[in-house]
Amino acid sequence: MPMPTVVETRPQGALRHIFISYSRDDVRPDQDLPGQFAQALCALARQRPELGLAEERIFFDRNRLMPGDVWGEAILQAVERSQLFVLLVSASSLKSPICLHKELAVAAGRGIPVVPLLLEDCDWSACAVPTSFSATTTTAS
Repeated sequence: MPMPTVVETRPQGALRHIFISYSRDDVRPDQDLPGQFAQALCALARQRPELGLAEERIFFDRNRLMPGDVWGEAILQAVERSQLFVLLVSASSLKSPICLHKELAVAAGRGIPVVPLLLEDCDWSACAVPTSFSATTTTAS
């Protein structure tokens, strides 16, 4: 199977704003997959600037929200500002009204590309995905 072609969608030198959406229920004392993903993405931004990433433009609430911030408002503003929306998919995030009906709904409504990353095997066939979000799947022949 041939490798997919990558098409650059940002102006040369422009940095992307990335929003990471996850469920707080996926943060466990023994394993913090959302935190590990955010750390890895920030490290990649530092090590590979040619990718158009910058650590200060990666919104992960635990790194960006400050005491006194109105967290709901700050999160939705960060979603609106983003150019890429990363949804960390788990059974918990699929049940989360914040992940799906606030964050994902805003991203989908604004036409922001959504990248779902599976944290665990979970059934999302019965998931109530916002109506403004549609995904297509294709099968390689």
